[in-house]
Amino acid sequence: MIDLFLESAPGRITQIFEFANDPTKLAFHAHALKSMGLSLGAKRLIELTQKLEDLGRAGDVHTARELVRELEGTFSQTKAQLLILRNEEAAKGKS
Repeated sequence: MIDLFLESAPGRITQIFEFANDPTKLAFHAHALKSMGLSLGAKRLIELTQKLEDLGRAGDVHTARELVRELEGTFSQTKAQLLILRNEEAAKGKS
């Protein structure tokens, strides 16, 4: 599940950035990434994607790009933590 998230999330973040000025598509892609984050308990990523989804649904995308930049940094941190977790789980499986 971690690998699928790590493979899929960057593309979804790119879509969120590309559609930051399109409220409908912003809400759609933010919701999709939020759902992926929920399956892993990525709290900060979930918070940011919820904010982006809310902005899209409200049609107010003025601060979307700023939030996407924060989302990119949060994803990097989340990725680092998930890689550690995945490696620990893999090591446990070998012993």
